[in-house]
Amino acid sequence: MSEKDVIYAYVDGACRGNPGPAGVGAVISIPLDHTHEICEYIGPATNNVAELSAIEHVLDWVIYQRSTGYRVRIFSDSRYAIGVLTNPSWRPKKNVALIERIKRKVGQFASLEISYVPGEDNPADILAKTASQG
Repeated sequence: MSEKDVIYAYVDGACRGNPGPAGVGAVISIPLDHTHEICEYIGPATNNVAELSAIEHVLDWVIYQRSTGYRVRIFSDSRYAIGVLTNPSWRPKKNVALIERIKRKVGQFASLEISYVPGEDNPADILAKTASQG
C-alpha cells in the first residue's frame, strides 16, 4: 500500500466546562488531495466523551464512504481515548458503552492506527471549540 492509499484524520473534542456543552472536530485527508471537515455540537458531555466521539465521527464517516479497506491513521491529543481504545490493560469505569461501540467499529477496518499528537490550536482543535459553542 502506498501513501496515496492512506486516510489521515486529525481529531479533537472540546467542552466548555467539564461536563458542559461539547463539540467534536476532525480534519480528514483523503487520497488524491481531498479533505473533509467535521464540526459538530454533541450536547452536554465531558471532555473524554467529546474526545472519544470525535474518533467515532471519523470512523462513521469512513464507513459511510465505504473506505474501510484503506489504511486509516487517526491522530488525537487525548491519551485517555487512545489508551481505552488501543491498550488492552486499560479498564475504563466510565463511558464503557461508547468505548465498546467504537471498538466494534474499529473491527470493520482493514488497517487502523490511533496515535498521539499534541493538539493545541490545530485545525481539529479549532473546529471542536467552534462546535462546542452550539
